[in-house]
Amino acid sequence: EPVREPEPVAPPPLEEAIPAAPSLAPPRELPPRIDLAYRAFLGTRGFLIGDAVYRLEHSGSQYRISTVGEARGLAALLFPGEARAKSEGAITADGLQPTNYSVERTNRREAASFDWESGMVQLNGDQSAPLELPTFDPLVVLWQFYFSPPAQDQIEFNIATTRRIYHVTFRRI
Repeated sequence: EPVREPEPVAPPPLEEAIPAAPSLAPPRELPPRIDLAYRAFLGTRGFLIGDAVYRLEHSGSQYRISTVGEARGLAALLFPGEARAKSEGAITADGLQPTNYSVERTNRREAASFDWESGMVQLNGDQSAPLELPTFDPLVVLWQFYFSPPAQDQIEFNIATTRRIYHVTFRRI
């Protein structure tokens, strides 16, 4: 009699394993306080002209940025004493939103107050100007892109100092 080969038996259905999503590291969070120290030099010979410390502090939905700088060497003859700047405000879904910005230089203090509800910024010397979104102060600009990275290679925004508002264009190259 011919040898009969066993009929193939289908293997039992396997439960299809769904590959797990790759484990993504959580985004890095900034520590609650960052201090950056700078030394400024001028020219090809590297003349020291100043030192500065830049500090970012944040907690919950609030931030505070401050800087203290002092001219050194010959620059100290033209700009004696310390210069201080401070920005305070909120951390929003769109990044940093200043409420107060101030600058102090040798017995002189200037400030700008941002009133987002009324859409006005109160500048030094009883001047005011309309707030157009987005508007930052000079210290916020340095951190804004960490808190809200730009979606395009070119964006426009305003920078309010204590005396006026500048319209700027930022291009990522």
